[in-house]
Amino acid sequence: MEMTKEARESAPPLRGNLDHMKRALSMLFEFVAAARPELGLKVEYKEDE
Repeated sequence: MEMTKEARESAPPLRGNLDHMKRALSMLFEFVAAARPELGLKVEYKEDE
């Protein structure tokens, strides 16, 4: 899908969107891990390289 020049210039920076998505997924995963301990999910954090 091609973006027009105007859409590309007005689009928010991709890096910020990826950071926001990672945070949202982390929160969702923590919620599932806390709500369903029988699944045995472990939340571990590692720094981005």
